[in-house]
Amino acid sequence: MTPDPTPFAPAVPGVSTADSPAAPPPSADGPAHANAAAESLELFRRSWQSYRLVLDHDLMEHRALTAALEPELRAACQRWRQQHPELPLELLDLGCGDLALLPEVYRQLPLDRFSGLDASPPVLPLARQALEPAPFPCEWICDDLSRWLLDPTCPPLAIVVSCFALHHLDAAGKRGVLAALRQRLQPGGVVLLADTTRLDGDSHAEHMRRNLGRVKAWAAVMGAEASQAIFDHVACSDRPAELQELMAQARACGWLPSLLWTDNDRLEALLRLEPI
Repeated sequence: MTPDPTPFAPAVPGVSTADSPAAPPPSADGPAHANAAAESLELFRRSWQSYRLVLDHDLMEHRALTAALEPELRAACQRWRQQHPELPLELLDLGCGDLALLPEVYRQLPLDRFSGLDASPPVLPLARQALEPAPFPCEWICDDLSRWLLDPTCPPLAIVVSCFALHHLDAAGKRGVLAALRQRLQPGGVVLLADTTRLDGDSHAEHMRRNLGRVKAWAAVMGAEASQAIFDHVACSDRPAELQELMAQARACGWLPSLLWTDNDRLEALLRLEPI
């Protein structure tokens, strides 16, 4: 695990080019960034170090989220081995960022292969550094998650983890990802989805009032500048669905969703999605 990990959050480069590895020049067939607007990406570049402070102080309860994810991953691996002893056990982290608190969890899993996908080139070397050396082969993919899942060459999936990668999408975008994951997931596979969600009955405005109020309160711990950087990012780019709405979308796409965990502020949730 890196000494300065970032939390489960949409993966975007660091505060400045001096803070993260240099990105390769853009190409015509590079990531479309369809799941995050350019303004959102720029705000997150500014707030990268700020989110590290969020993780260090556990302000969004990422340690509890990791603790909830770990046994689910172990159980998913065991089920896959029992049901498909002849097939490789592969895990995809969709929107991996720099992997946050997950590298040590991943290294303990009996994987045959690991893939990390993110739309931001500079963040992938950080993820690689955090996870490797790993006891299994690793692949690092730079692409927009929506486009990659819809590509006909997208491989079949066994176990998928996606943390805080969907709440920038509108309702249609979320449905598209959920439907594509259902199409790609192999029988016996599972998706573990953590994301920002609205309290059922909350309007977007009410959710933002509650969430941004929480962020402002962080200034006492992390400083006003860091808190403001996160405030700007959340205000610009967050489009969370109501929890029950997200679960209904999953059902409509052929999933059986189970709620595994919520934070104390009920602003984040972890779902297990199993094929119906």
